[in-house]
Amino acid sequence: MYREVDDGADRSQQDRAAEQARLREVMREERENISEGDKPDDLETIEHVGEPEKLAEYGTYQMDEGESGRYDCAVVTQQNALEALGVETTTEEIRQLGENMNPPAYGRGENAPNGLNGTITSEVGYAFEEKGVGRETYTYSERDGNDIMDGSEPVNHLRNELSEGHAVIAVVDSPSFYNYEAEQPMNHAVWVTDAAFTPDGKLDHIHVNDPGVPDGQNKVYDGETFINAWRETDYRTVSSEVSFPFWDQQEK
Repeated sequence: MYREVDDGADRSQQDRAAEQARLREVMREERENISEGDKPDDLETIEHVGEPEKLAEYGTYQMDEGESGRYDCAVVTQQNALEALGVETTTEEIRQLGENMNPPAYGRGENAPNGLNGTITSEVGYAFEEKGVGRETYTYSERDGNDIMDGSEPVNHLRNELSEGHAVIAVVDSPSFYNYEAEQPMNHAVWVTDAAFTPDGKLDHIHVNDPGVPDGQNKVYDGETFINAWRETDYRTVSSEVSFPFWDQQEK
């Protein structure tokens, strides 16, 4: 079900490079903490909800374990997030938890549930529940009579979960997220660590720990790309019910 991104896949390089350059400039201006007197009149004030730099240290690459990690983005995101929540576990333990569920939530090869390698989309977050941090699953689908082209409700949900200091995993359509062609839908799990909003409430960009790329810690993706890929999975999101240990100690 999940797979590593193909670095050689066709993608709109110029568009992506331009957007990434814009995001880097926004982040540079934020880091420099420009005084109000020196700030250009047209510079947008970006509001961040999350702690991407603190959480970046927990992110890992799913292929670090070799071929065994090829379909394990959901396993890796759960393990990384659980570690940040103060729960000791390993990717192997999470695989075994999924394989031992009835019916199985995870498998590969002959043991793949429904013939799909990796984690069943509807079961992403199973380790949150099994390891005691709780799991809230959210979807926003057309089947329920929702206007899925309007992503404001899912974005508000994402914002609320991040503001509570919860670990948030989003399931996205991999070809849409990475901008490559695929013969069939391919889902991918990322750990959302921060969402950045413009003054009018628009999602400008997100920070994620993305296990699908080698440099995926605190990776930045533009809001439109994220929402378009997220929409393909009915905006599926899994959140812990507890907050990161540092959350209650920091100033809000």
